[in-house]
Order: sequence, then C-alpha cells, then structure tokens
Amino acid sequence: TGAQVSIVNLTGHKLPTGYPTRRMWLHAKVLDARGKTLAEWGAHKDGAIVDGDKRLDVPGAILPHTTRLDRPGQVIVWEQVPVDAQGKRTHLLLGVASVAKDNRILPAGWNAKHADAARTKPIGVTDGDFAPGSDKLKIAFPAGAASLELELLYQAIPPETIESYAKKDGKEAAHFLAIVATPPAPVVLATKTVAIK
Repeated sequence: TGAQVSIVNLTGHKLPTGYPTRRMWLHAKVLDARGKTLAEWGAHKDGAIVDGDKRLDVPGAILPHTTRLDRPGQVIVWEQVPVDAQGKRTHLLLGVASVAKDNRILPAGWNAKHADAARTKPIGVTDGDFAPGSDKLKIAFPAGAASLELELLYQAIPPETIESYAKKDGKEAAHFLAIVATPPAPVVLATKTVAIK
C-alpha cells in the first residue's frame, strides 16, 4: 500500500527558480500508531540530506529524478545541475558546459511547442507524472503504518556548493566562504500530515 503525492507549482516560473544551487526536496516520514518512525526519506542534518547517518548529497553527487519512495537511501530533489566539460557538477557559472539534470517543476503554462521549449525543457526526467504545473510520486507504506508526515523543503545554498569553494580560489571565494561558513537550514515551504487507514 501507499499514497500518491502531488507537488503543485503555483508560480509563473520553474520551482525552484534562479541560481542553480537552489534546490527543493520532499521530507517524508511514515509513522506507526505510537508515533515511531517506520520509514523516512529526505531527512536533513546540518543542511545536508541524509539517510540515517549517511549523507546522500555528497560533493559532486547528481541525485537522479525519482517517481517512487519505497526503500532506504532515496530522495526526490528538484534542482538544476550544471556540469563542466568533464561532466562534473560545477557551481562556477563560467565553467558550465551543459546541464545534466533539470527537474525543477515547470510552471503550469509551459508548452512543449513554445519557441523557448528546447531551452527550458526538463532534463533527466522520464516519468509521465511530471507535467507542467506539477510532479507526482508514490510513497510506499510499510506494515503498521498509521500516518504520513510531509514537508516540502527549500534551500538556497546547499553544503555541496559551499564545499566546492576554497579560500585559495580567490578573493571572491574567500568572501563567499566568510559569509556562509555553514549551510543554511532548509526552509519549510509546505507541510501535510495524513492519517493512513
């Protein structure tokens, strides 16, 4: 058993938008009747996305788009991932050779026949539930599930971005590192708790 969850974009642009470090992800917890966590996806610690003690968004990682949360180690992260000429994730805008992933949720008015569609289309997304204005995914419930808690989280500067810079990289990098010595905690955009029958 499980549930289908829809994330709806009510903006007039991709969600999240702007600078490519911005990301959004779903934190989902399945609880039993006593409040014990039976399954969890998208947890975070010190600004990083974790599965228990294991960090999932390690430097250089490109987390694939997923349509289902049904086993440990999974997470759905909506983001744009630019890469350099060697195919490695980069945060240096002048070093971008291409985009390896762009599964940010399209605005409802996006049209594949528009003149800019080739430039703004999703990259790395193959599921039929990803449509202009929303994305859907399935969450599996383990035995004994009584409730599902959801948080849609947003983060402007993930740890991986900060870790990609070194003070020796120059004055701008040193200044950036002085401003963001630690990754900001994610911002909660929306929450929902559902009883499981």
